[in-house]
Amino acid sequence: MSVRTGMKVSFIVLLLVLSAGCAQTGRIISADEPTLVGSRSAGADVYNRLIDETLRKLLEQSKGSGQSRKTICFVDLENKGAEELGENKAAIYEQIDTIIVESGVYANVSRRYVEAALRQTGLRPDEIFLGQGRQQFMLVLGGQGVTPDYLLWGTLTNLSTDGVNLREREYMLTMELVNAHTGLTEAKKSSKMRKEYTK
Repeated sequence: MSVRTGMKVSFIVLLLVLSAGCAQTGRIISADEPTLVGSRSAGADVYNRLIDETLRKLLEQSKGSGQSRKTICFVDLENKGAEELGENKAAIYEQIDTIIVESGVYANVSRRYVEAALRQTGLRPDEIFLGQGRQQFMLVLGGQGVTPDYLLWGTLTNLSTDGVNLREREYMLTMELVNAHTGLTEAKKSSKMRKEYTK
């Protein structure tokens, strides 16, 4: 066998080994199995717990007795943490919408209306909290027959501590309920969760 032929054979064997190592498999996970804990980022379990705990506490704190059903408009989740949300952001929005609707106390403005109103006004979500921006946003929603009583804003932050061969990251989600007419914060709640990573 020539050197050239031997190199070709070695290259083909190497490609086969590499492609075999890249093969993925999948399976359906049953509902009673624990959620996979991410090795490098927060992951679904952290976000699910934070959203559920924080939002339910906020809605419980802010609900009034004997009042008519109020409407909440969830504006945005601001990520000030070190990790990108990526594909998780859409799922987080859906979870927040679902919790609000299932509360039975509040109605929720559809995400589609919110995104359309932001596009039409040309506003960034944080500009809604300025008087003029809030008025423009409310005017567009009102033109569609939707007038929210509250604007809901979320902020995700984290703190990191490095140890010997370990890193601990504390994730915090803060949810703020703002009166859509006055701009005043009426309720605010936070939840924290710590996670340990090996280096």
